[in-house]
Amino acid sequence: LYSSFDGVSVRFIIFFIIGLSAIAASIKYTAGKNPYGYKGFGDIFVFIFFGPVAVCGVYFLITGNLDSPIWFAATGMGLLCTGVLNINNIRDLDNDKARGKITIPVLLGYKRAITYHVFLIVSGNLLLLIYALIFFNLNSCPSVNFKLIGLIFLLLVPLYFKGIFSVIKASERMDYNLQLKKLSLLNLMLSLVFGISQIISLC
Repeated sequence: LYSSFDGVSVRFIIFFIIGLSAIAASIKYTAGKNPYGYKGFGDIFVFIFFGPVAVCGVYFLITGNLDSPIWFAATGMGLLCTGVLNINNIRDLDNDKARGKITIPVLLGYKRAITYHVFLIVSGNLLLLIYALIFFNLNSCPSVNFKLIGLIFLLLVPLYFKGIFSVIKASERMDYNLQLKKLSLLNLMLSLVFGISQIISLC
């Protein structure tokens, strides 16, 4: 009983610290004398807190362990969420540069920022696929139909590539705003479909 309580207490402390860190990170992103969001570190923090911290944190909270395959899913989601920030920063590139705000697109320039965006989206989807394939080998039932259900999230991949081409073609602020909204909703949809399909694939 003591060891069980002790384990719960340690887990509570860990998540309490993570929670405080997330709150502090969200505040310091644009607030204070030296907001890290305008020092070129925004992408790193978005990746960490929306990827490994969010995905691995929930996984650990439910299972009590961190199996290595989950890091593929966590990294994939982190990259896709960073893509949302990148569209926002591409949209504001000229204004940020004029005001001395440093973002990844400001550092890279427009063309390289687009290449960076392609990397984020393609790599994110690829890592989720790798996780799904490993997941099947380790946990899923032998039924082919259930395995196919576990891969149903791949139906959303064409929408990600359509979004990439739309970002490349975008020229007006409203175009970027639209793609920003679409990618945010697509990431939300992917999270739901991916999670539900993995549960179903377990039989």
